[in-house]
Amino acid sequence: GSHDRYLGTGVVGINCKQLIIDMNRSSVTDNTVIAILDNMDAVVSKNSYEISDEFIANTMNKNDIGLNMSDQIETDDYIITRARSNAGITFVSFTTKNSIYLQTKGVRTVVIFAIVAALIMAFLLIAILSYYLTNPIKKLSRHMRNIDYTNLSISRVETETRDEVGELYRAFNIMIGKIEESIRRENEQNEKSRKTEIQMLQAQINPH
Repeated sequence: GSHDRYLGTGVVGINCKQLIIDMNRSSVTDNTVIAILDNMDAVVSKNSYEISDEFIANTMNKNDIGLNMSDQIETDDYIITRARSNAGITFVSFTTKNSIYLQTKGVRTVVIFAIVAALIMAFLLIAILSYYLTNPIKKLSRHMRNIDYTNLSISRVETETRDEVGELYRAFNIMIGKIEESIRRENEQNEKSRKTEIQMLQAQINPH
């Protein structure tokens, strides 16, 4: 603008090695090669000599990118990510497809292992719950088959639990109590009938 004035040149020092170390910590894999290029696409610093400066330069020559832009190039061996700042500094990362595959395979293995472990735990939990739920019911079923109708007082089942199975046991005991009461009343009624019949027979034998 009309108020802009040239005051001088500022110099900023950048620790490229430390910058690459920080970038490498957030990279996709441990084998990612990261390089910093100046505004002339010359390599200023890189974290590995696995990839030559010439290969990096050829990568930049494939197609140029504008300021404050980024793109991704895929070759037979690498996935290359490029990003250029407003100052013209370019950051390039080279990640081998093999390392991505191995890391993905490792993650897949961990996921499969976790799923298998979860299924095993689920089956064990189901087996334990099934045992604690069905075993008391099977016990009650056996008890019902062995009911002694001549002495129902010993046919009751003992329980101290307060869960649903305990309620089932208590309901069974109540049922046994009602059956026992019905049999007692029936026996009393039969006894009264028998006495009445005896009295009637005695009256017929000894009429007044």
